[in-house]
Amino acid sequence: TNRKELIEHGTTLFPCARYHCDLHEFYNDEIPWHWHDEIEIMLVESGIMKLQLNSKTYELNPGEGVFINSNVLHSATGTDMSRCKINSFVFHTKLLSGSMEAIFSQRFIKPLTNCNSLSGIVLDGSKEWHEEVLQSIRNAFHAYDEGEYCYELLVREHLSHMWYLLMQNNKPYIDRDKMNFRQET
Repeated sequence: TNRKELIEHGTTLFPCARYHCDLHEFYNDEIPWHWHDEIEIMLVESGIMKLQLNSKTYELNPGEGVFINSNVLHSATGTDMSRCKINSFVFHTKLLSGSMEAIFSQRFIKPLTNCNSLSGIVLDGSKEWHEEVLQSIRNAFHAYDEGEYCYELLVREHLSHMWYLLMQNNKPYIDRDKMNFRQET
């Protein structure tokens, strides 16, 4: 198999799903290798998670997170005897762009999702801007969990702010990939 995940995340009207996972409940404490068209963001709530993105391995501690780009093969495992619990969103980029033809998709979504240098971005506090991204993600989780009237707007707002920060702080990688693409065509 090609390991593509076939689960529909969210709905056509709101293409975003929220998960709370205890890795101990998975076979071998592991979310097996898979990929999907959607973006995935994860925050470690407790325990230590070993994350594999393509051929790279990372260890994430409580409070840390990761942005996993579209179509990236990944897996997650709990690494210690304490239970590793994670919170995640899996969402289609249409949640942020509205349509694939919109300026938001063309100028801000595709440059990041098509950036080969950014299969994932570990948010471990090693850079100043990580905390602001993590706070946007936490705010999106809070809005989703509260489920108040118009919560979808708040989730979209917080995830859009996260996306803005990722674009602003990874511009050199995105620009370099665009240059390489232009040279190859």
